[in-house]
Amino acid sequence: MHVILLRSHSTIFYMYVYIIQKSYIEKYQQAILPEHYRDKSVSDETKMGYTLLARIFEKQYGYTGLVEKIQVTEDGKPILPTKYPYFNISHSKDLVACAVGVAEVGIDIEQKRIVSGTLARHILHKDEEYLFDEGELLKIWVLKEAYSKYVGKGLSIGFNTIKIQNILETPHSIFHDSEYICAVFHQPTSTPITVFYVLP
Repeated sequence: MHVILLRSHSTIFYMYVYIIQKSYIEKYQQAILPEHYRDKSVSDETKMGYTLLARIFEKQYGYTGLVEKIQVTEDGKPILPTKYPYFNISHSKDLVACAVGVAEVGIDIEQKRIVSGTLARHILHKDEEYLFDEGELLKIWVLKEAYSKYVGKGLSIGFNTIKIQNILETPHSIFHDSEYICAVFHQPTSTPITVFYVLP
């Protein structure tokens, strides 16, 4: 896998975050989807996410055929029967993001944009109305979604039930450029997280 190191810093033991353009993933052979998805209408983004994950499992860990063994919990979190490697996938516009490591992870990526104030009540806890700022609302959204995926609840948790100051006590990292923002929640350690950004 051709990768360009975007950034790394000390936060987590043995975790990789891949942020890949969809046009690049289209070059890979499509992965066999987990059984949970096989009889359903599946978006191209979901297919690309699992294709990227299969590629990471093969190139980073030497595993083949793992993606088709993925199961889905009652709350909708995809996991391997063996749990390891832990992983989480997100996508937005033309990017797919995937975090893989030796401990539980949750990731969300979003294209930068102004989030409508009407969505604030779905994102902010009732005690957080003072935080309302259209420029910061997307960041809060990304953090809350990544956290909810980290704890295995995904979109089954109402983001307005989560207090941002509480989840920020959990180890996390934020990556962003002029177009995207990405948040990852993870276990605490002292070895570097490595972030790869693959260009087409």
